[in-house]
Amino acid sequence: MSTPETFYREAIDLNRYSNQVARQIVTNYNNVILDLTNKLATIDEVTAPATVARIRAMLVQMKESLESWSNASAVYLVLELTLYKYLQTLLVVLFLLTRQK
Repeated sequence: MSTPETFYREAIDLNRYSNQVARQIVTNYNNVILDLTNKLATIDEVTAPATVARIRAMLVQMKESLESWSNASAVYLVLELTLYKYLQTLLVVLFLLTRQK
């Protein structure tokens, strides 16, 4: 008995969706970082030290956020794929049990 084509198609669709979501998040973060960096480049540190300090603090926060997000997203992805694997296994077992009756 061969593996049904739909099984692979579903896995590919899930992978594309997770990649798209991750790409959108990273793109949004990159856009905000680029915007803040451009603002920082145009501000005179002598005349607006508070603004420069605030922008630098935001950049540090975003860097930390991206680092924690990348770690958390890897763990989340493993968990989601593991749960998906168990669900698929359960569906196959149920399908086979119903065919035997």
